[in-house]
Amino acid sequence: MSIQERLEIFMNAQMISEEESERIQGLCLIYEEEYQCIMSDESAERLITHLVSMFYRNKNKQLIEPISDFVMEQIINDPNNHRAQEMLSSLIQRFPVPEEEEGYILLHLIHCLSYKDSEEVQSL
Repeated sequence: MSIQERLEIFMNAQMISEEESERIQGLCLIYEEEYQCIMSDESAERLITHLVSMFYRNKNKQLIEPISDFVMEQIINDPNNHRAQEMLSSLIQRFPVPEEEEGYILLHLIHCLSYKDSEEVQSL
């Protein structure tokens, strides 16, 4: 399933608007072009789902618990953390992200970046 197809399912379920879907797609393009991050459905499905959920929670004034200190420590120590932080900053410039969501988004960005690294290793 492509990212577009995934987003269409979320739009049909009325979890996000067409505008929000377009914003997520635009963000994926930026991540691919500026950060050379593979944004296939396989690598980005968790990030996409989290962004959709974030928009949905914001609309419905729902909160999420911040990511645990244990997981945050792993994120901070991950070799891709610096690039993920840059990507998070790019996201925040485009639309508001509640502070409680940031750790989860970093986790998903690191996953996307790790996917790129594993693809490069497999191609060798």
